[in-house]
Amino acid sequence: MAITLKLVEGNKYQILDKLAKNWVIFARLNLDSSYPTNGYTSALGFSPSIFGLKEIRGVSVVGINGAASGQVIPRYDYAAKKLLMLRAADALANIIVEETVTVASNAGRLANVPAYILSCQISAGGTTGAAKIVPVGSTVGSLQVAVNFLSGAITTFSTDAATAVKITYIPLGVGPFVEANRIVDEAVVLGNAAAVNLANRAALIQYVYNTSGATAALKSMDFVGVTNLPASGQIYVDLNSSSNTALLDNAANNAGAAKVTYWKYTPFIQLGATKQASNNATSSIIKYTSVNTVPGILIPAFGTQHAAYATNTDVPSNAMGPSATVAANSPLYDPVLNRITFVSSDSITRDEYGFVVLTGEVLGGVSPGTAQAEVPAGTNLSGVTIDVMITGRPR
Repeated sequence: MAITLKLVEGNKYQILDKLAKNWVIFARLNLDSSYPTNGYTSALGFSPSIFGLKEIRGVSVVGINGAASGQVIPRYDYAAKKLLMLRAADALANIIVEETVTVASNAGRLANVPAYILSCQISAGGTTGAAKIVPVGSTVGSLQVAVNFLSGAITTFSTDAATAVKITYIPLGVGPFVEANRIVDEAVVLGNAAAVNLANRAALIQYVYNTSGATAALKSMDFVGVTNLPASGQIYVDLNSSSNTALLDNAANNAGAAKVTYWKYTPFIQLGATKQASNNATSSIIKYTSVNTVPGILIPAFGTQHAAYATNTDVPSNAMGPSATVAANSPLYDPVLNRITFVSSDSITRDEYGFVVLTGEVLGGVSPGTAQAEVPAGTNLSGVTIDVMITGRPR
């Protein structure tokens, strides 16, 4: 938990005011893998002496790299003599990251009624790991969590013996995430490898649940991309099929009644709702800032699920939150750093998804780039590089 500093060559010292003896120094900050509680102090690498100063009086941002994407902003606390990292929280304030739900006798409840769930992990109990979202009232299987989208109540599989579940979600009532724009458990009949349209075009789909599946695992369908025909227990969703949203199933095993929970497309046009496209991974990471150029938090269109590929081989994946340990078929969704990270052994080359973008203007929050809440302690900020201008008094 220490920050790494580098003085920018050619701009090491510039005199701002000889009489007041204030200096300007340009430096590059390389953040680390675990943001310390209460920020970076002298003991953790942010010391005036490194810059040849007796005192630091202020820090201003000059540039910021793609990994941070304006979502992490430094602020110097002059009174406490430490450097804080704040979230550019226009959109982050509207996402609850990894709420820990206590589970007793297979039941728990979220603090808020959820609108849309982005990651789910059974974090404590007999069986732990990434968990898929299934409809309330369904037969819950291992590593599945049934969610009541009207109350926030959750149910886990009894044999998993879960005692805690971590869920990242957008609460109901944020921007267009209001009940009138959502469809919960629309009944559809999957079509024996023939595409079937939903009643409305969708922007975001939480799940497709095949009530006719032979097992709990086959009922909770895996999302796959367009490259290959869906296999048993898989579904391909075309978010914009001639202005409809179409579901394509597997002829042998997936036909029958299904339930689909989704958000209608039209209210999300203002959030830049897009049809899915294939986006490349670099070193097992997809930085959403390389996909979307609008400032804000990218919200993938398939809930916790990701239609990922290892070259052209489907690797259906289910996301956990940023504090989890990445594992096979279990990437980490991180709204703070605006990215998804896959385990290297999965050899993921791309992920196919649509998305919407949460921004402060649309949601009624502050303008993008306005700093608010401090980054939570322990947040992985490795790979975030910020160029700053430091003002201070020399020795």
